[in-house]
Amino acid sequence: VIAYLTAEFAKLDSPNRLSVVNRPPSKPWVADTRNQNFTAAKLAVRAVFGADPDLTRESGSIPVALTFEEVTGKSVLLLPIGGCDDCAHSQNEKIDRKNYISGTKVLAAYIHHLANV
Repeated sequence: VIAYLTAEFAKLDSPNRLSVVNRPPSKPWVADTRNQNFTAAKLAVRAVFGADPDLTRESGSIPVALTFEEVTGKSVLLLPIGGCDDCAHSQNEKIDRKNYISGTKVLAAYIHHLANV
């Protein structure tokens, strides 16, 4: 990839310089979904959306989740707020009002259920 980019950039005869840095990837984060944190989150999602959550392995763009877990020694989870069409991290990123309101309800229900599990 670097060789290709360098060759293509050279064809531009640009006065600018090209610098490509190959950084190591972030460490993967996999959570234990059987703890109190996830139990409360599952109950919250069920209460707000009326369905059990899909526990997906995504959010690769949030590598700090693993760092938070390592530093605090506590379980970390990511609660759903946005929709699949929200274009996260793009120039067209958005969140629908309905999703924002539902996400707020999920957070409140999560805190309620976490206090009771």
